[in-house]
Amino acid sequence: MLHSRAAPTPGHGRKFPKWRTIGGSAVATLNIKSLPDDLHEKLKARAKRQRRSEAQEVISLLGAALDPPALSIMDLRGLGALAGC
Repeated sequence: MLHSRAAPTPGHGRKFPKWRTIGGSAVATLNIKSLPDDLHEKLKARAKRQRRSEAQEVISLLGAALDPPALSIMDLRGLGALAGC
């Protein structure tokens, strides 16, 4: 089960500790409950290989999954033949 809570934006009468802001903007907090042990071990191992914290690795994985890089024309070359066009 995933729970997320966006932090209120600065300037709305609340002060934020520096660790809760990036570039002056408030950041969201994400808590993951009931993470299976095998996934946690894989995450820890991957983070270690990438020399990142577990939190940094989760952010990297989510970014790659939710905002994949755009394909260039060179990436698309030859795909028509694969689709039978």
